[in-house]
Order: sequence, then C-alpha cells, then structure tokens
Amino acid sequence: MSDPRRPGVGEGLYHPLRGDIIQGRLAPGAKLRLEQLRESCGVAASTLREVLSRLASDGFVRTEGQRGFQVAPISAEGLHEIAGLRFLPEEHALARSFSRGTLEWKTRVIAAHHRLDSHEERLEAGHRSDISLWREAGGRFHQELISACGSAVMMQTPAGVFDK
Repeated sequence: MSDPRRPGVGEGLYHPLRGDIIQGRLAPGAKLRLEQLRESCGVAASTLREVLSRLASDGFVRTEGQRGFQVAPISAEGLHEIAGLRFLPEEHALARSFSRGTLEWKTRVIAAHHRLDSHEERLEAGHRSDISLWREAGGRFHQELISACGSAVMMQTPAGVFDK
C-alpha cells in the first residue's frame, strides 16, 4: 500500500516538468519526445502520458493529435494577462495587510525586501547562478507582504497563480 504523505511517481514528475516549462528550460513550442523523456525521467510510458495529459489540461502542454506533445506557446499578451491575474487577489490581500499589519509584520516585510534587494544586486553584478535564490526571495517577499491579511485562502491564492 502506498504512503498517502508521499507523492506518487506521476506527481513527482509533474512538478519538475511544469517547473522546466515555467522557467523556460523547455521552450514554448518545443516538441516533447516521449522516448527521450521516458528514458531521462526513468518512468513508464503510461506514467509519462498521464503527466503530459495533466500538463495539457493545465495549459502548459498541447497535444498534437497522434503526433505527441508540445510545450504550449505563449505570447507577450498571454504573459501580461497571467501577470495581471496575480494582482487581483494579491491587491486585496495587500490592502488588508496594510490595515491590519503590526510593527512585527512591518519588520518582517522590510527584512524580506532587504534579502530580495541583495539578490537583485548580485544578479545585476552578473551572478546568474543566483536566479533561483532571487526567485525564492521574491516569493517570500510577496508572501510576507500579504501575511497580515488574516486569510489563509488569500495567502494561498498568489502561490497558485505563480510557481514558487
């Protein structure tokens, strides 16, 4: 019997592939070669098809009929639309945080901003290997900004729109 606390093989593959798409390691429009992916991921073809079908239903991958799968294309307009989605719930949560925030909350926000700023300075200085640290610090900063909103649902919504 499988442990419900541990993700299955498909779940363990879904998030890394989704991350590769979001990060651009798998380029928009790129064909996803099943045999290559199956070998590199070490999974059965049926598991891989299940994961790719889920990615397709989530809009990250397109099916090409009988010709396989392809990373979904994205346009500049599409990126702006997705970015705009984040602002809707986050703007409301931010307003609530500002009205409810304590001195401790302000201190945490300032500290998170300082960490983010430090990572941005390193990136601007050419330290491209720090991009994952910058993304993590940015996510923490945004979460800290809305952490005083008083709603667990609002806290989770921005994370659902963008990967951490």
